[in-house]
Amino acid sequence: MRKILTYLLTFCLLLSCILPLQAAEKKDKLPANPVQLKNEKDLYQLFRTPDNRHYPYVRWWWNGGRVNKKEIYRQLDIMKAVGISGVEINPISFPGDTDPVGHPAIETFSDEWAEMVKIAVLACKERNMVCDMIVGSGWPYGGEFLPREKQIQMLTVHTIDLDSQMTGSSFTIDREEILHQVNPAIMAQNEPEKELMYLRLMPKQINEFTEGISIDEQVNNEQITIQVPSGKHVLYCFVKLTGYMSVIEGAPGAKGPVVNHYNGKAVRKYLDKFSDKLDLKNPPLKGLVRAAFTDSFELEGANWDFTMLQEFRERKENMTFIPISPMLYAKSGIWAIRWTNPMVQNSQNR
Repeated sequence: MRKILTYLLTFCLLLSCILPLQAAEKKDKLPANPVQLKNEKDLYQLFRTPDNRHYPYVRWWWNGGRVNKKEIYRQLDIMKAVGISGVEINPISFPGDTDPVGHPAIETFSDEWAEMVKIAVLACKERNMVCDMIVGSGWPYGGEFLPREKQIQMLTVHTIDLDSQMTGSSFTIDREEILHQVNPAIMAQNEPEKELMYLRLMPKQINEFTEGISIDEQVNNEQITIQVPSGKHVLYCFVKLTGYMSVIEGAPGAKGPVVNHYNGKAVRKYLDKFSDKLDLKNPPLKGLVRAAFTDSFELEGANWDFTMLQEFRERKENMTFIPISPMLYAKSGIWAIRWTNPMVQNSQNR
């Protein structure tokens, strides 16, 4: 029984230490050194009277950015009084059916928002509480300020079955009709920019690899006409969507289209906007925010950037995956795209 109790206490202690604090330079900073235990009595005593780092942390919603200095102090005092030792500042949207009771909304990344963050961080230090925060608002990150070229992108596919029987036939369709049909099921939809990128005609039944027939020369035509060989075929229409997803539950100033996480310059520009506004590397906030982080990537089908083909060619000795794209892409419910074909999965190295 004693061994079981020891194991349970050890497990609880490990859970509480799963995210170690950064090393402290001064005594007045938060504790960072690992717990040194000599025997089971020390472990039991630590479990009975844990130090500050082992108490619960909570996510601290800033609903609609409707915060002020007095309310920040009040909420932190309440949390401290009930044993909460750390918070994660998380600006979020304000419930539409809720009375703001006179509290105005503060836009994320504004000067007033930065001042409220500063007040909260310093107040946490005064109360010996840990302060974390997410980089922005909602999931994933973005904002109304993002230009179109910095917004999330997806290359998705629309298929049209064609059956020309035995003699072959001609098939005509408007480009706008193809674009109109491409509307993947996205949880937080935003009005996208649509561009027809590639057209490829493939046999309905494929028993061995074939590139099919490229019709890319017609992607900019208002009307597309195809000579379909005899038999059953599928027309694969690859459409790029830009800015198709909005930030989920984004607060004012950080809602709107999601940033393109596959574009290094776009991500850097977004992160710079965050760090330049708060300046966590210099006093008075230096060393007081333990972590500014991303808690999840809910990118719903994101898979593209304008540098994608160039990167692929450079890494794969001038190869391109466009000829085999019908075998790579498939519709996949709310996530819109996945890599599916076993033939491709089993021959990636080739």
